[in-house]
Amino acid sequence: MAGQDQAQAPVADEGAAAARKLELQRRGTWQGSVVTEAHIEWARKSRRIPPGVECRVPPAGEISPSPRFGERVIFLSHLQRGFGLPASNFFRQFLDTFGLQPHHLPANVFVFLSSFVCLFEGYLGLWPKLHHWTKYFSFRAQTVQGLDTAEKPLVPCGAASVIPKRGTEFFRVPGMQSAHKWQCTYFYVSNRTPEDLINLPAYVAGTPDARLNWQRCAPDMLVIDAAITSYIEKLLAEQKLTADDLMCAWINRRILPLQMRSHKLCHLSGPKDPTRLTTCLISAEMASQQIRGITDSKLPPDWRWGQIPLRRSRPAPAEVSSLLFRSLLRHLVYRISRHKSSISLVSVSRAVAGGGCRDRLRG
Repeated sequence: MAGQDQAQAPVADEGAAAARKLELQRRGTWQGSVVTEAHIEWARKSRRIPPGVECRVPPAGEISPSPRFGERVIFLSHLQRGFGLPASNFFRQFLDTFGLQPHHLPANVFVFLSSFVCLFEGYLGLWPKLHHWTKYFSFRAQTVQGLDTAEKPLVPCGAASVIPKRGTEFFRVPGMQSAHKWQCTYFYVSNRTPEDLINLPAYVAGTPDARLNWQRCAPDMLVIDAAITSYIEKLLAEQKLTADDLMCAWINRRILPLQMRSHKLCHLSGPKDPTRLTTCLISAEMASQQIRGITDSKLPPDWRWGQIPLRRSRPAPAEVSSLLFRSLLRHLVYRISRHKSSISLVSVSRAVAGGGCRDRLRG
């Protein structure tokens, strides 16, 4: 009997190893969708999806997305982490710049993006800049594990993970280690009106093999960019503002950082502000519960602000106001220069056209 047990032990070990290998290979693959009409109703009621957008639950038995003409693929897990429709211009620029689609981004990436947006809107009073995102974050390719090959292909879902850039200091939001199966929360959306209420690229199956601009890290060539970097470094050195504050900023103010809004977080006027998801206020305990539900933060139920975000009744300090002034001045100079260029081009074209007419008359 003992001999039989010893003979069966290697077989059992081999079976466990094979099962583990298969599980590794399945990570990051399409495995159908668990989204129901009840989930979509929640997204509508919470104003994550506007009335002019049509939603469709994937049919039973479907393993990977197969959108109809005009449909886009989004994820319930992303909607729980600061994303909403229509997508913000910053998020659309993020996708276009790095050659990505929503299914290339793990759920935790939306937590990092939302916190980054809140830093700019809530504490600098500026729209977020992709330039500074590349200063503090970089991409890490997620590949298929469990393969006996030297070069492993990118996973179909979540290929573009985000990590802090080496050698930089920034506010570290702890992503959720157990945010698996997020890709099983996909469904379809499409516009019901001529207006684009989605602002996402058309769905393209596959992986981001080109890794477009993934290694970008541009220096601060403009005065405004250097000033922003300097102020962020000051906030880090003071150690008043925390990563939890950046999460609490959008949870407490009831907005979605990655949803297109008419004004910045720092311009919120009150419970009836049109950019809020609801007029209802949220308790500190409920905010803590929501944050701990999407991150590995240990935020206590009776948390207090390390540094309160800006709002209409609490304007930016002088140092931040100077950033706003420089940003506005740069924008005005840019618009004036473009206007002058267009005027000069029109003048040249008119002169050329007039000269051509005179030449023809002389002929």
